[in-house]
Amino acid sequence: VYKWANSLKEEIWVFEGGGWSKSKKLYKAVQSANWDDVVLDDKFKEGLRRDTKTFFASKDAYDSLGITWKRGILLLGPPGNGKTESIKALLSEARDVAPLYVKSFTTRNVR
Repeated sequence: VYKWANSLKEEIWVFEGGGWSKSKKLYKAVQSANWDDVVLDDKFKEGLRRDTKTFFASKDAYDSLGITWKRGILLLGPPGNGKTESIKALLSEARDVAPLYVKSFTTRNVR
């Protein structure tokens, strides 16, 4: 029962407020995302797509060099610069990658 309850069923794990929850809404948004919705320079978008595909295909190269492969991408920037839409478009292409979406590192105040 525990395994079933914690398995994803058309959901994505999201970290926010100091804890994890499952999001069907984000999963559906990822499924419908495409690069036409991302308002960035086409060369930048292609570079991001290429770099992401190369990174996820490079685990064997890291292993051969004895370097820990971290399996993650971090996009930083102010609100409104295309991070969320870019991640959704990347995830829509990378169907074999199980994402963990960290929305916020802040935690709830517990008294």
